[in-house]
Amino acid sequence: PKITCNEEGEVSEINIISNNQSGTLPESLGGLMALERLNLRSGSITGPLPDSICRHLTNLTYLTIADHDITGKIPDELDSLTKLRVLQLQENRLEGNIPSLDNLPLLNWITLHDNQLSGQIPPLDALVSLNSLHL
Repeated sequence: PKITCNEEGEVSEINIISNNQSGTLPESLGGLMALERLNLRSGSITGPLPDSICRHLTNLTYLTIADHDITGKIPDELDSLTKLRVLQLQENRLEGNIPSLDNLPLLNWITLHDNQLSGQIPPLDALVSLNSLHL
């Protein structure tokens, strides 16, 4: 596991891969206002994505929560993460529609495969930086 802080001592990166993560993601995660990179891969995290991630972590550039058992919908507030460049939520149990991504012009990598997503793919016209799309 790797947790990095910026010069002000605030958490700016959480990088935990294949470390037997379990439990649920706490709403308090949204309190890490300086967080730029959240990378949680290969574990047993369950439950929904907390809305606080999308409402409060507006400095996020990299959001990866992959190969877990995350359930529920991708929060509609995802499009408030206007600095986001990488979105990887693959290999979970997410369901419902993919929310609007119109406010994410810097997004260049989207990976959402191996979920139970349904409905139409939202318009991607505003994603002028998009290089990779895996649904």
